[in-house]
Parts: sequence; structure tokens; C-alpha cells
Amino acid sequence: MLKKVFIMTGLLCLYLSFIIVLHRFGVEEMLNIAISSCLLGISLKFWVQQHFYLMLSLVILALPFLWLEQYKMLEMMLMTALLGVTLTHLVQSRKKYLLKSKPYKSVLRD
Repeated sequence: MLKKVFIMTGLLCLYLSFIIVLHRFGVEEMLNIAISSCLLGISLKFWVQQHFYLMLSLVILALPFLWLEQYKMLEMMLMTALLGVTLTHLVQSRKKYLLKSKPYKSVLRD
């Protein structure tokens, strides 16, 4: 459990650092939030893999947006983070399906 807390904290710090770096390069705010949040969602789903930690990290990130009343950025952050989680989940479930599937059998017989 403590390992996942440290991983989650590290990913949140990387997320905030990535936002600062993209801002320094002159990327627009909404695009910056979208890129960073999607990468955060992917990395949280990949490394943490538990919904409690995922939702806790999104709530922690949502609090400053709520406090500053930046509702458009909050919406963009939540949607793209959940999009990243969903994409990762789809890829992982597709890999599991491909590993479990049986080889193709021809319907036509010789």
C-alpha cells in the first residue's frame, strides 16, 4: 500500500512538472492540461492499477482547480485523465483477449 502511495505521489509531481515544462515551451493552457492529464491517466492506470488511488489522485488535482474556480480546466483535466485511463484499459483488455483467444479455424473444409 505504501509503495502505491509513493508511486502516486511521484506521478502527481511529474504531472505538475510536465505542466510547468510545457508552459515554458509556450503550449496553450488547455492543450497543456489535456496532454499532461492524458499522460497522467495512462501512467496511473499502468503503474498503480487500483481505482481508489486513481480517483484519489484526480480529486487531489481537482481541488486547486475548484479553489481557483477554473471549471473549464477542471473539466479538461478530468476528461483527458479518464480518457487516458480508458485507453490503457482498452489496450490491456485487448491484449488479454488476444492471449486467451483460440487460433482461427476455417469454416470451409477441404
